[in-house]
Amino acid sequence: MISNEVYLVLFFALLPVCSGATATIPIKRTTIRFKFDDWQLYNEYAGAFQQPEAGHQHPLSRHDQSTFYHILYTTSIAIGNPPQPFTASIDLSWSDMFVPSVECLQDPVTAQYCRGQNKYNSSLSTTYHPSKTVTELMYEGLSTSGYLSQDVLGVGGLVILDQQFEEATFWRSMYLNAAPLDSALGLARLQSRTPASNASTKSALRNMLDQKVLSRPVFSLRLPRRDDESGELALGYSPLEVLAQSAVTLPLIEATPPKELSQLSYYISSGYTVALESVTIQSSPGNNPGGRKPSTYKAVFTNSFDYISLPGTLLTEIQTNLHPNLGMDDQLADLDCSMRDDLPNIVFSFGKNAVIVLTPWDYLTEVRDVEKGMRCVLPFAYLQQADDEWVVLGSAFMEGVYSVFDLEKGEVSLLMLKE
Repeated sequence: MISNEVYLVLFFALLPVCSGATATIPIKRTTIRFKFDDWQLYNEYAGAFQQPEAGHQHPLSRHDQSTFYHILYTTSIAIGNPPQPFTASIDLSWSDMFVPSVECLQDPVTAQYCRGQNKYNSSLSTTYHPSKTVTELMYEGLSTSGYLSQDVLGVGGLVILDQQFEEATFWRSMYLNAAPLDSALGLARLQSRTPASNASTKSALRNMLDQKVLSRPVFSLRLPRRDDESGELALGYSPLEVLAQSAVTLPLIEATPPKELSQLSYYISSGYTVALESVTIQSSPGNNPGGRKPSTYKAVFTNSFDYISLPGTLLTEIQTNLHPNLGMDDQLADLDCSMRDDLPNIVFSFGKNAVIVLTPWDYLTEVRDVEKGMRCVLPFAYLQQADDEWVVLGSAFMEGVYSVFDLEKGEVSLLMLKE
């Protein structure tokens, strides 16, 4: 019989290499392609936060386009002792952890959805602690319910004790085959506020900080721009080559989410908000669409949202001045990628000497469609908001920068990526 100590040694050996209280974790990018009918199913089973107001299109549908895309960023984690492996999405906005339970196979209806997933078996773990608090949540095309459990979490060789998670005995998926994820690795700085979950557990990041697992309360993200690239999540340190370069460093600001539960309030609640002065099209002086009325916005970082959400007026100014052949009806259109040569750069000004310039190679989301081949998706969208002050910098922005979140200093540093 193998002792628990030997199991823990194997635990470290099977996960990515780490040094001390730091870890470097590879990120895999997966493009999910939906048809419009699938989006209706997504709303039904994954939970629609809100319906668009009259006069506003839903940010994920276009009247003449039935195909759209969603990007997932995943990595490997393990729960239990000995470790049981799972694929988890990396999510800046999410808190609650969940995994399918072996008990999901007991119900014939649920079994057809969870059969292809990695499943947690509490009877095989020597560090399992039951809670039995009843939970339910909806996440990334999944609808689950079960009960809270507690066990050791392994992330990149780091060990987080007493991680609470939903052990899902009910598992419903909108995916035709096995879902491309079993869990979520939440990186929310604060407890995210979502109507899609009643678990209210600490995020994996929050537990790392509270247990002082990391050498420093800092992490960095380099999201892959294509499905054949690998990205990187660095926990507990910032790579030296990033620090040695000229990065834009911004203070995180406190932001109160709107009282109504919405997609926007969910992103805001995770705690990654900064001040943003303007979003403009890079052009010659005196001809600067999107920048005629300098203003101050609040910008929230997330990789849960695929796009860049702008206030209504700003969205119109940007969208209608991108190209003579593009207008408001082309929101979120997937274009031939050769159009990147004809589109302008977009300038995000966070303050004096704090500017990020994204080229079309940065802000257009590259996807490979089984019918159309390689396509590039326009990212500019609208999320309903009472006050036109919020900009959501989703993965279309995040893929174009290397981001470092220093939670000790309360700041985020952004470095423009180069091909």
